[in-house]
Amino acid sequence: MIPSRHQIVSSSLLLLLLLHSSASSVCGAEPRRPVSAVEYKVMLNPASFAKLKTLLPLSTAKHKRQQIFFFDTRKQKLMKKGVVLRLRRTERSDGSYKTKATVKLRPRSAESIPRTWFEEEGFKHEVDRVSTREVGTASLAVKRKDKHARRAMKGKKIKKLFSKKQRRLLKKEGAKLDWDSLKPHGPIVAEVWELRLEGISKTPLTLQTWRFGDQEFLEISIRDSRERMGEIQKKLDAWLGTHQIAPAPAQTTKTRSALQFFGRQLDAQ
Repeated sequence: MIPSRHQIVSSSLLLLLLLHSSASSVCGAEPRRPVSAVEYKVMLNPASFAKLKTLLPLSTAKHKRQQIFFFDTRKQKLMKKGVVLRLRRTERSDGSYKTKATVKLRPRSAESIPRTWFEEEGFKHEVDRVSTREVGTASLAVKRKDKHARRAMKGKKIKKLFSKKQRRLLKKEGAKLDWDSLKPHGPIVAEVWELRLEGISKTPLTLQTWRFGDQEFLEISIRDSRERMGEIQKKLDAWLGTHQIAPAPAQTTKTRSALQFFGRQLDAQ
């Protein structure tokens, strides 16, 4: 049976509408937000480091030496508003540094961040978990020339250390900064080891030490999906308990402790 002219026109119109709808859904679709990873962190007594060296294969682990600075006002107004500005310099084998500037905003849920930011290189959202407490963090990290870092470490041209994209993120998220009021909080000497611990997870475990002034911090952490993190946390806690490595009494963050320490130093000047 030969279709009528009316049937042919109707079919063609229906096909065009379907094609237009399909193209619109692809071209006009908003970028999807990646599923946020969870990073479980445990602060340990620094005296436990000697025992950990005998238990973990640190000699064969990926090892980095770093220098860290934060930038905030004398009274840490940015930290109190949930804004962290960080400089991290990682030492290369030839003595030069790989430099990265990071802007962090917390607490932030993934849903509160415009989806377009998730397409930007260096942007991520993750959840920091300490015991049962969780804080969502949005961050944007950008590689920078070390000359910008060296100036900022001296308190000069701190704004130039952070890219236009990072400054735009701060502005979009309502973080108003008086760049001239910022002071360098550092240096912090850090060492980082990344290794896999059999029976815990397939993802690397990170051991970190931070030293500044008379203070020393030791942290063990691991990052994975929310679905797997519950079981991984139980296994890591059990491993620490089996080897009698107790968490530090105060599970405060390294960042807060460092900012407060250097803030006191600035007040004393």
